[in-house]
Amino acid sequence: MARKKKNPEPVSEEILEEAASEQENTEETVEAEAEAAENSETCESAADAENATVGVVASAVNFRTGASFNKAVIAELKQGAHVKVTSTEQGENGVWYKCEYQGKTGYIKATGIKFEQ
Repeated sequence: MARKKKNPEPVSEEILEEAASEQENTEETVEAEAEAAENSETCESAADAENATVGVVASAVNFRTGASFNKAVIAELKQGAHVKVTSTEQGENGVWYKCEYQGKTGYIKATGIKFEQ
């Protein structure tokens, strides 16, 4: 016994416009991501640090308990060590990054870190 095919319901103009808008938004997102990938060079400003998550120690630095050279040293980090930067703070002697390293939280003077995207 053959089944009778149903005709699809007509698509409203509203649905077509919504689909076109979603397509446009997707294309804009892809373009923005491509541009971000092209600009993923090393970041060195505090504003760039806000958007980065991985910092690389530029040269040996002290990982401290606070944003000051007077705070206790948790560890000395060697050049090339990777840290997770969680925030930027104005501390004694300029900008400091609050970081996580091997399960510990501490501070590194901003000049001691480069960023990867």
